[in-house]
Amino acid sequence: MGVLTVRGVDEELGAALKAEAAERGVSVNALVLQLLRESLGLAESRPAKPRIYHDLDGFIGSITDEEAEEMLRIIEEECERVDEEEWR
Repeated sequence: MGVLTVRGVDEELGAALKAEAAERGVSVNALVLQLLRESLGLAESRPAKPRIYHDLDGFIGSITDEEAEEMLRIIEEECERVDEEEWR
């Protein structure tokens, strides 16, 4: 098989493929071929590189210990409840 056309690539997927290809320093075509080979067990998978997020950087150190304890308490309580409507 020489050529394969993939239809239905939305903007989000296209942007993610372009970004990953740029990150790896390869073309989108080379990236897609590698991802297909890896997913089908035809090539060794690359180890996943950790992603670094900075969206909470400004939050660090901005609350008191008491506020942090209260947040953890609320999170623990909320995680104990299950919304039955979300599981239908």
